Amino acid sequence: MANKQSLRLKVARHYLQDGMSFRQTALKYGIAYCTVFRWVKLFKEQGEERLLSTYKKPWNRASHDLEQRIVLMKEREPGLTVRQARAHLEKVGIKISIKGIWGIWKRHGYAGFTQENMNGNFTDCPWTREAKEKYDSAKRLFDQGVVDRSTEILNSVPALPENELLPLIPDSLLNIRRQIEKTGLLFGKIPVGSYLERLTSLHEKCYRQNLYYSALIVGLIEIKALSWGGKPLEMLNRTLELRRMLERSGSTHSYSLFAPRLSLMISEGFAHTGLLNMKEASDIARACRSILRRRKRVSPFFMRDLGQLYAQLEDFRETKYWYLKSISGLSGEEEKITKSFLADIFIVKGEYKRALEICKNEDLDHWGSHSKMLRIQSMWSLSKGMPHRAISLATEVLASLKKEEAKGSMFGCYYTIASAYCSLGEKTRARRTLKKIIPFLTKNRLEVVKAVVDILLAQGQMTIRSVAGGGESLPTIRLVLLLKNGQYIKAIEYAEKKGITGLLHRYVFFFPEAVTGLLQKGKPTGLPRAMLNLPVFRKEIPVYSIKFLGNLVVYKNQKYLRVHPVRRKAQVASSDKISPEGSRTLASRVRPRPSNGAKLAPKDTAFLIHLATAKSRHIALDRIYNNFWPDSKRPARNLAHLLVRLRKALCLPSHFLYVKGNRLCFDCHFITDYGEYLEHLGQAKAFLVAGEWEFARNEYLHAFSLFRDAPFRKMYDDWSEDIRTTVLTNLENEAAKFAEACAAHEDRATGVETLQKISKSIPCFAAGR
Repeated sequence: MANKQSLRLKVARHYLQDGMSFRQTALKYGIAYCTVFRWVKLFKEQGEERLLSTYKKPWNRASHDLEQRIVLMKEREPGLTVRQARAHLEKVGIKISIKGIWGIWKRHGYAGFTQENMNGNFTDCPWTREAKEKYDSAKRLFDQGVVDRSTEILNSVPALPENELLPLIPDSLLNIRRQIEKTGLLFGKIPVGSYLERLTSLHEKCYRQNLYYSALIVGLIEIKALSWGGKPLEMLNRTLELRRMLERSGSTHSYSLFAPRLSLMISEGFAHTGLLNMKEASDIARACRSILRRRKRVSPFFMRDLGQLYAQLEDFRETKYWYLKSISGLSGEEEKITKSFLADIFIVKGEYKRALEICKNEDLDHWGSHSKMLRIQSMWSLSKGMPHRAISLATEVLASLKKEEAKGSMFGCYYTIASAYCSLGEKTRARRTLKKIIPFLTKNRLEVVKAVVDILLAQGQMTIRSVAGGGESLPTIRLVLLLKNGQYIKAIEYAEKKGITGLLHRYVFFFPEAVTGLLQKGKPTGLPRAMLNLPVFRKEIPVYSIKFLGNLVVYKNQKYLRVHPVRRKAQVASSDKISPEGSRTLASRVRPRPSNGAKLAPKDTAFLIHLATAKSRHIALDRIYNNFWPDSKRPARNLAHLLVRLRKALCLPSHFLYVKGNRLCFDCHFITDYGEYLEHLGQAKAFLVAGEWEFARNEYLHAFSLFRDAPFRKMYDDWSEDIRTTVLTNLENEAAKFAEACAAHEDRATGVETLQKISKSIPCFAAGR
């Protein structure tokens, strides 16, 4: 076939270039005279792509005008059936068979879908010979740089299946049908905000041209995008609007609209869960389950969508059932996405290792997939008794969130950070972390998570009736209430029954009394041993708060320790400090230096800071020796004396800070103001990408206010130099980015004022700039 196509082109070009007659050309190539004439005519009228195409229009196809009339009938009345269409045509004297109408609708993508392959964007359709031939011609021309002619051919295709060429062509060259198909291909590939703007524009175009079927398809895609954007009220309104559109054709349901109707049902369920209308959502889920179980051939995409609805209802057994059932019918990227959803179930169950194994094997580039690995590792670290790593990873997730996943992932990170602080006995700081996200949750109508936060922050016991909204039936809400009301054993049993043990592991830190009571009685708690070794359950384990972004300040178990570095001369504290509101406060308000107490030499202070910022619970002795005593003949003796001084200053028993083999080990916990600085920066960046400038601005200012003076004064070891460089470089870069963000949001004065205050507080910062 390819040789015949190239022969056509060769003959036509030979005739046009060599000046031979039709007969001479025919004799040269051994073909008929009329064949040469026909090929040359096609080449002149339609170009070389027509000669390379073997597609021929069927002899019995309806005229172009009649075909367009039948297409517009379906566009104007999406619920129209083939029999209704034939009846309408007969009234105006046009006779055409049911099969003929169905064939036209199939060519244009309104009918003929395979039930097993129906997907969620409704823009994909099977390849036809006409579509394949024209697409190949358009692809050849596009590769040659002839974009206009390539687009013209694409626009002539009645319905174009999924392909790689369409996203590369500008919208201005595409007709409205190709723009809709291109939008379906871009689902999950561009930021949600931009995607929704594109869909809104297309929806308005379709309405203006009375293309209601196309408006229905665009609306269905928009509803799915709205679910990713966390806008349940807009979802519900659009769903009801599309349902009314479908009812315009009367009570008869078109078979070809089964998929849109089912998709609308599931989407309505999603909207109700977002609005805490759980009874309505449960009724819809049961109806959809009944429909899918009655049908012999069901699209795996609808199975997956129903699984997601059950996930919102927190019925994880049904969720797992439908996910696994859908995976068997999916392949490629769609199979990976479904497995990623399946990993979420294992996260909730507390089976983090299985969740990580799934995510490691799937390389996804889809909304919500970029940060999932880090989020799983963060939650797993908490259950393994590593709260500092959990906080660090959650902060990293916040700082790296993309716009389309920010709103959906922020609370999970905030909650992990708050739970980690609770596990360290820092309940006040945990409550403060949750309180500051409440305005964001309220503004974005994230009702379920707000209800959880309200319960965690409320004083005294609560009942189900006291829960705001309609989320009292959700297992998450019931679990938190059981823990809050001291019914720990029932909470354990309920979590196992509902498959939400992973949530229990994070909530339990807010209500440690029941677990502590069981430990004192020697009874099992049902928690991992690593969690039971955390300070919230073992009060004898000390937790130190080390503030070194300025003069050293130390707290032990939230109580101030009189520890300060030795200075040759008294250093005057900076009089300026940047507060979250941007006002000046005295640096001395952090904590006045006491007249007496333990004194640490600069080297002791540096060593303490390195302990507090260490990523693991042990440090190799060789690293310590090479950093602090590189030329000493007896570094072990020096270290021993340093440890004695440090234990005394920190009131720390020796078994919490000791040498074992070739390592220095410590079993106490440290938190630092630099870690808090990074947390606020991560939160600020997450708010910024989510489009919440006021929240981001306050977090940036809070982060910068933690710098009271230049850190690491009089400390000249290599570690201190490296950390000082890292800290100040980070401060300089982030302050510059904040100033740029201020300018972008027409708040240049705040940016300039912030830079000036940092420069005044930290002279070396000003010198660097």
